[in-house]
Amino acid sequence: MLQATGTIRIDDYVLLAPGVTILSANHDTSRDKLMRTSGPVAKPVHIEAEVWLGARCVIIPGVTVGRGAIVAAGAVVTKDVEPYTIVGGV
Repeated sequence: MLQATGTIRIDDYVLLAPGVTILSANHDTSRDKLMRTSGPVAKPVHIEAEVWLGARCVIIPGVTVGRGAIVAAGAVVTKDVEPYTIVGGV
């Protein structure tokens, strides 16, 4: 699932397994705002070339996944992933 309120850029030769979720926006989580009155806050997501995103992984807004990286199945990616690394978990 792609939630593209903000920009999602996917480069060449990226493999997306079933159930991958890429989010480019989230609710404003400022303490002084109620959830029901907050609008979306968009942050760009960039999936560089030759990346493999495992089944049911989630990419959070504002993340760049570096070239050639592998994201394990079920991982929740909350920060940038360096090129040619393997990440899993949260």
